[in-house]
Amino acid sequence: MKQLGTSLFFMFFLFEAGYPQEPATEWKMARDEKDITISYRWVSIPDGRKAREMEAVFMIHSDIATLIEQFTNAEKFLQWSVTAHDCDIQLNSPTQWQTYIQFRLPWPFRSRDLITRNELTVTRNASIIKMNSTPKARPEWQHIKRIMSYQATWKFIPVPDGRTKVVHRAITEDEPDFPRAFTDPVVQAKLIASVEKLRKQVR
Repeated sequence: MKQLGTSLFFMFFLFEAGYPQEPATEWKMARDEKDITISYRWVSIPDGRKAREMEAVFMIHSDIATLIEQFTNAEKFLQWSVTAHDCDIQLNSPTQWQTYIQFRLPWPFRSRDLITRNELTVTRNASIIKMNSTPKARPEWQHIKRIMSYQATWKFIPVPDGRTKVVHRAITEDEPDFPRAFTDPVVQAKLIASVEKLRKQVR
């Protein structure tokens, strides 16, 4: 299998569906470390529940083309995504591709996999990768739980000093396996570690 590595690095269980005690539409910062800000908000989903959306914002010394390559090149992605164990990418065009990622997680977490359809849009002010889960695109593996619902964006905004501002948002309607108080610190640490590796890789 050709190796690639998306959270998502796709940090898929950062974003969980549930029933918040105090639903809010404003972003609330949860962590600010190493110039990486992680925030959450609750949004309504079609079945009447509330889903928690995550936003991560950081600056990086890189041009946008180099950053996009980290998401379309298998070897490069696995070098910075600390959660991805195995992945395969099928490039349909420079702006559209399908990604399969397998996450091997330590106990008590269950290993998962994710399939996304990805589309790159380039405008005058930013470049955006939009990701949507396509769970039926490939057969499921035994003992690996598939992520059924995942939507994410990676927005790359150029700034005058040669850096790029990155705004990453993601959400899933899948039910969480564990309470947020248990998973949040672990997943946030993995996200920060991935961003730090990405920074070094594109420097």
